[in-house]
Amino acid sequence: MKIILLLGLREQGYMPETLLAWDEYQIDENSGGFETAMQETKKKYEKDMLEMRTLAVEIADSEVLAVFSNPTLVGKAIRWTP
Repeated sequence: MKIILLLGLREQGYMPETLLAWDEYQIDENSGGFETAMQETKKKYEKDMLEMRTLAVEIADSEVLAVFSNPTLVGKAIRWTP
């Protein structure tokens, strides 16, 4: 699964904030909605953020599915505890 994140940096030296996240399946189903959401989110935060960047994160499908069979899974990209 690929997840596209829009990250915003409010202050230098601090961790960026996730402003928007869509997975590849949502984008495939509604690419126009994704583009609109990106534009609207960028506009909403443009005065608050020093910079905004997109980042694509890929997680193996097997790791995503494993979360549902083992909720304490610790893997390369996932640590999830209910």
